[in-house]
Amino acid sequence: MNTRKKRKSNFLIQGSILAVSSIISRIIGFVYRIPITNALGEEGMGYYSQAYSIYSILLMLSCLSLPSAVSKLVAERYTTGQKRNAFTVFKASMLFAIIVGSTATLITYFGASFFANQVLNTPGCVFAIRMIAPTILVVAVTGVIKGYFQGIGTNVPTAISQLIDQIFNAIVSIVGCTQLMKAGRVADLVLFNGETNTYALGKGASGAILGTAVGAFTGLVFLAIVFLMYRRSFESQVKRDITRERESYSSIYPILIATIIPIILSTTIYNISEILDASIFGHVLKRQGIDNKTRAALWGSITSKYRLFTNLPVSIASALAVSILPSLTKAAKTGDKGDAVRKIQMSMRFTMLIAIPSMVGLAVLAGPIYDTIYSSQDNTTATIYTQIGAITVVLFSISTVTNAMLQGLGRLKAPVKHGLIGLISHVIVVYLLLALFRLGGYAIVIGDIVLAGVICYLNMKKIRKITRYRQEIRRTFVIPFICSIIMGAAAYGIYLAIYKVTQRNIFAMPVSIIVAVIVYGISIIKLKGLSQDDIISMPMGKKLLGIFKKLHLM
Repeated sequence: MNTRKKRKSNFLIQGSILAVSSIISRIIGFVYRIPITNALGEEGMGYYSQAYSIYSILLMLSCLSLPSAVSKLVAERYTTGQKRNAFTVFKASMLFAIIVGSTATLITYFGASFFANQVLNTPGCVFAIRMIAPTILVVAVTGVIKGYFQGIGTNVPTAISQLIDQIFNAIVSIVGCTQLMKAGRVADLVLFNGETNTYALGKGASGAILGTAVGAFTGLVFLAIVFLMYRRSFESQVKRDITRERESYSSIYPILIATIIPIILSTTIYNISEILDASIFGHVLKRQGIDNKTRAALWGSITSKYRLFTNLPVSIASALAVSILPSLTKAAKTGDKGDAVRKIQMSMRFTMLIAIPSMVGLAVLAGPIYDTIYSSQDNTTATIYTQIGAITVVLFSISTVTNAMLQGLGRLKAPVKHGLIGLISHVIVVYLLLALFRLGGYAIVIGDIVLAGVICYLNMKKIRKITRYRQEIRRTFVIPFICSIIMGAAAYGIYLAIYKVTQRNIFAMPVSIIVAVIVYGISIIKLKGLSQDDIISMPMGKKLLGIFKKLHLM
């Protein structure tokens, strides 16, 4: 295999490793959220989701961009052999993370009451906001270590720490939710004679969110151990570095901040829509006379079902984005436009191979999925939300990957500008649909489509201008869509047949999903949506190719 193919293979393998880890983590997330959702109900999940939205926005404003920024700066220096300067970037970034993470943690903890009452107009989520506050510092420190590993070309430590994080998150969330709900019920009984369950649900939400803090800490412990194991190797590389230029903290911080700020802004604009949605949703519906309990239940349906499930496939795009950022940074640093274009093309194709069938699968099977997992709840509204918003899987996947592409190509301001335009469009649409047309949750879904669609269009237009790249259509979009339609028809047909006989979703759903995966895999190979080179570029690609040939699929 020549050098060019090795670079392409390593880039895809690293992205695939993180993608697989992300999928497993999301599946674990689905599993542990089932008992939590059933225990808290949609009202309690509304408290949980709104507290998490406050945590998310403060995390984004403070340190969520650190892995991307650190990986970009480290990759730039590793490409030119500046190992000492790369390690100096790591140390400077760590000090920055501790200062900024601590500040954000204190603001979140002591400002919990303000955020719950004034910003979200949902007093019941105050306990959960305080519980999750220390996690910001932990994530800040973790992000620097992840960014360093990603910058030197490996996603394995990040992938493993992600799994450890989620496993502990699941265990602690379930236990914390059930135990603190018991304490909350006692408080409701003593203070309100059991006439309300506000304390029970609020405390239960804080117990569920405790898992996020514990999981993040265990992930940090693992990364710290791995880093210490390789510290001597890193220090040895630094000693062998003969680069004359030596960067100091004072020279690195302006570069670090100049890199972080655009990424913070683009990430914040890209994700801030949820907290804006929560605030607009709460205030507008309150003016329309809808009580707090109903508002929380509606919001819980949006976040714990529609957005939770549509975000799963987007995690694959996020994993590829993590891989492509340092990879494109190296290509841009060396001036290899051909390599950059190839990586853009491969990223887009592999993202669509997952995103398009996920979109169709959710549109077809949303109802059966929800009825299987949340059997005790009315899932009609959440099903319609998901069917309408399934296209956001493709749109958000594209916008996520193209954001990283632009950052890797050195156009840090472009994602900020495009995200701001998309966010303004989103807020206007959501407010008008809520206030004038009273569409409730449907306004949020339509707003998501507008947000992702605007960012997709502007990002792709900018990438074409920079690289003169034209996206291949047939294998990237057309073939996966045709195969997905075939898959959707087969899966739904199998589901109906089994359900008609058994009258049990628990039997019909797993079989229909397995059939969907098999039918899509066979279709994509038979219609030549994947070439032999594509398969070889995947993890265990040669073994997969051998299996496909034995089955006479290729």
